[in-house]
Amino acid sequence: NSVEWTGGDAGTSDIKIILPYNPPISAGTYPVYVKNVFGSSNTVNVIIPTIPNKFFVTVLYPNGGEVLDWGQTAYITWNSNDYSGSFDVSIRGINSGNFYSVKLGAAGQAADKMSVTWIPTLGSYEKDTQFKARVCITGTTICGESPNSFSIKF
Repeated sequence: NSVEWTGGDAGTSDIKIILPYNPPISAGTYPVYVKNVFGSSNTVNVIIPTIPNKFFVTVLYPNGGEVLDWGQTAYITWNSNDYSGSFDVSIRGINSGNFYSVKLGAAGQAADKMSVTWIPTLGSYEKDTQFKARVCITGTTICGESPNSFSIKF
C-alpha cells in the first residue's frame, strides 16, 4: 500500500501525515520516500511501534467447572473496558476445536457487564465434552475466553 501527499510551503521542515488506524498498520519499519520538486528523493525509515489494544474482553460466565443442562437457558456474560459496540459470541469445543456460533453482532450495553442467552440443544454439541465460551469485538481479533472449561449434560 502507498500514500501519496502533495503540498507544503517552501522551507517547511516538518510534514505530518496521519494514516488511518482501520485497518491498523502492523508494527515494523517502513521506508518513506520524499521527493522534492526537482525529483530528488531521500528515504526516511518510519518505525511503527507495537501498540497494545485499548480494548479487552473478559468472559465472566461460564468461567469453568459449570455443568449446563441441554434445553435449559444459560447466560454467557462478559465485560469490556470502555467498549459498548457489537460482539460475536461463540462456544469452542475443546475436543474438536469447533466454534459454535451463539450470537453474531450482539449489541453491547453498559461496558461493565453484558450477556446473551443461549440454549444448548441436542444434535449440536455432542462431538465435544468440554467447552469454553468465547466473546470477540465484532470485526476484530480482540477476544476473551472462559479461563477454564465447562460441560453440557445431555
